[in-house]
Amino acid sequence: MSYKWILCSATLAVGTAAHAGTVIDTNLPAGTQIVNIDGRNDGAAAYGPNQDAWYQPFAVNGNLLSVTLDPGTYTFSLIDPTDAAAQFSGLDAGQLSQIYTAWTYNSPYVTDWMAFRDTALTDHSEQQLISGAVGSQVANPETTAGYWPGLGWHTAQNAYDAAVSSGVYNQIWTGSGRVTGVQQSDYTFDKTTTLIFIAPDNVLGDNVAGVSVVVHNTAAVPEPSSLLVMCPGLLLLARKRRK
Repeated sequence: MSYKWILCSATLAVGTAAHAGTVIDTNLPAGTQIVNIDGRNDGAAAYGPNQDAWYQPFAVNGNLLSVTLDPGTYTFSLIDPTDAAAQFSGLDAGQLSQIYTAWTYNSPYVTDWMAFRDTALTDHSEQQLISGAVGSQVANPETTAGYWPGLGWHTAQNAYDAAVSSGVYNQIWTGSGRVTGVQQSDYTFDKTTTLIFIAPDNVLGDNVAGVSVVVHNTAAVPEPSSLLVMCPGLLLLARKRRK
């Protein structure tokens, strides 16, 4: 997968559009939040070789998309509006309208997202802690609908469906980076931690849409209506059967 190869500072990425990521933390089961990362606002200013590691998270509008998590083990799962409505019946129309499907940098769509510790705001040598729903980790992407070789997917729904059907929707990569890092299904924080969420891009002016992530504390007991939070693939299969 290839992203724009223009290295810039956060100040060069500033635009005039009023975009912003959001966090939904009401009308959801205990221990659950939905982080809506705006690909036009939430980015990182620099990256290393092969865009494996990213640095210097920023927000175009100056309001960083942050979530503070208590100590514990958490899962991070991609979500779209349709699956969110099915899994979390308590969400209202305004909340569902905040949820994205995938984001695009010029033409192809991807679902990649990242989270940094807030210490990366002052330590510019600190790379992302977590990379999630990484499109380049989809096995045999050419077998998925709408795939553009080496780039991404033709539509937001194509990208989301490929992440779900391939099983990367709820996988994260830690350590050395989003390509060479360690694949995990959850992450344990040993102390209260504030995360900054971004889309892995440093020039956001030509981006569209974003990506949404369900952050869930596994110690919280889910309500019966939220048991599908970890398996949107079931909903994807149901969609296909209806078609």
